Amino acid sequence: MSVKKERVAIHLQTMIDDGAEKEYHSIEEMGTFLRRGEIDVLTFYERTKEEGEVRHLISIYPDKVNINRTGEVRINQQFLLRQKTESKLQLPQGNIHMEIVTKKIDYQPMERHKKGILIINYEATLNGQMKRNHTLELTYNKEEMK
Repeated sequence: MSVKKERVAIHLQTMIDDGAEKEYHSIEEMGTFLRRGEIDVLTFYERTKEEGEVRHLISIYPDKVNINRTGEVRINQQFLLRQKTESKLQLPQGNIHMEIVTKKIDYQPMERHKKGILIINYEATLNGQMKRNHTLELTYNKEEMK
């Protein structure tokens, strides 16, 4: 099995819509892209004042996406199209139970002169009460960050 590893510029943008308001969060970091067979893996570190350093490991399979964050914030989210999955968001202040229903996964891998794009639309219910729509858009390419 061939393994292809490259340094990439990553832009991750999330939008959370609770019906009344929309909240946006954006990250730009350098990271690593690794292709192992049919699985693409992106790894990068997010550095914030509130959460310190959080490692992101995003594994993109042909039929699912797994996002694992470790550090002050810990979560392992699994996205399976039109299926419900559960995870636990671990924060210094306490844990939050999440139910996720994935509505859409669209992935276009990085090619020679094209950036890679991953879009996930999902509905998350926090602690069985607060239901919000989320959109995650991740782009990555071999170019240096601006």
